[in-house]
Amino acid sequence: EIQRLTGSDASVGLLFTNIGPVTGTDTIFGTGWGATFADMDNDGDKELLTTRGLGFNTAPNYLFLNQYPALEADGLSVALTDASADVPEFSDLLTTWDDARALAAFDCDNDGDLDAVYTRSPLNPSPLIGNRIAAFFVNTLSNGNPALQVSLVGTGGSLNTIGARAWLRTGGVGGTVQMHEVSAGSSFLNQEPSRLHFGLGSATEADWLAIRWFDGTQQVLTA
Repeated sequence: EIQRLTGSDASVGLLFTNIGPVTGTDTIFGTGWGATFADMDNDGDKELLTTRGLGFNTAPNYLFLNQYPALEADGLSVALTDASADVPEFSDLLTTWDDARALAAFDCDNDGDLDAVYTRSPLNPSPLIGNRIAAFFVNTLSNGNPALQVSLVGTGGSLNTIGARAWLRTGGVGGTVQMHEVSAGSSFLNQEPSRLHFGLGSATEADWLAIRWFDGTQQVLTA
């Protein structure tokens, strides 16, 4: 399920609404394990990847492409399209039925796009492809969209920047602003690398990068 925070009241707690029927993510098969939002096509918005498994049985993995902006009937801005079998870059990953668990998206080969790796359940001794432990898939993105990757380094060279947030703007005043946060975990038994990945779409440079460090200190870097 994908849920949207619809309200906050200290007397009753937080209220969440399931928007799976709107996004089309409520009809997928199998038990969900790993999930990550990542800009797999470098167009400036995040896709949803999810791994599935059923214990001793296999289930398909899924990729939902983000086609934002699009307004649904209830005014909710969502546009996730199931492209599991239609995108050549990810077809091997997402048409493979497996008993998958932890999932991570990161640029393993430093070519500017995000690759994917997931682990397999030890309960299933006979995966359909590859080895028993994990599956790795290289992104062969060819749309030409560039990306900017940012590794935050704290005072004294500290790489422990968990909690820091970075905002990146492209397209000038009124353009696109993206936000990423360095987190300690992203889904089931998984922590992705702390390097932040910003897909630039049709832009060739960024206007500015604003950083709010975990201690509240703010910093702005301009082109």
